[in-house]
Amino acid sequence: MRRAALAIGLALLLPPAAKAGTVSHADFALTYDPAIWRLATSVPPTRVTLDCIDPACGPKATLIVVDDDRPFLVPGAGAFTPGATSAAMLDTRAAALAPRARLLTVEAMQPHVAVGWSGYRGRFTVEATDLSRRDLLHAAIRRPDGLLLVAFFGDRLEEAAVRHFDQLLDGFSMQGTATP
Repeated sequence: MRRAALAIGLALLLPPAAKAGTVSHADFALTYDPAIWRLATSVPPTRVTLDCIDPACGPKATLIVVDDDRPFLVPGAGAFTPGATSAAMLDTRAAALAPRARLLTVEAMQPHVAVGWSGYRGRFTVEATDLSRRDLLHAAIRRPDGLLLVAFFGDRLEEAAVRHFDQLLDGFSMQGTATP
């Protein structure tokens, strides 16, 4: 009896669990934690824009999701196959998200597998023409007709922000497509 009263008292004192936010499109859905991410207005060609509101993300931390309909051959088989060329082009697709800036690799694009999808993930520093620098966490999610590019830009992305990004990637689910 005493334990039950204590459990009820604690339940009343603790804040309610945050309800997960969800963004759905015809080909994907994204579940996110509203205590960390705030949905922002997206301007085409951006399909989803989320602002990171956690202090670990630093100022001006924004995540965007963009379609890349250019063909992407599945890497494999050897060093000089078309798939290997596609894998090498992942950095240039990340660079396309930051025009007129130079990309400095912090962590090279590596295969990333989550429940329901597979793709690639990497980390870069973006150096603008005025030599200012921002961090970029980048993921490329494979789709049958190209890639879904996920870019998380921030002035100073700490390790906690990297964990937020990885947790957000786990919140993606591809709809109407088979995972290769």
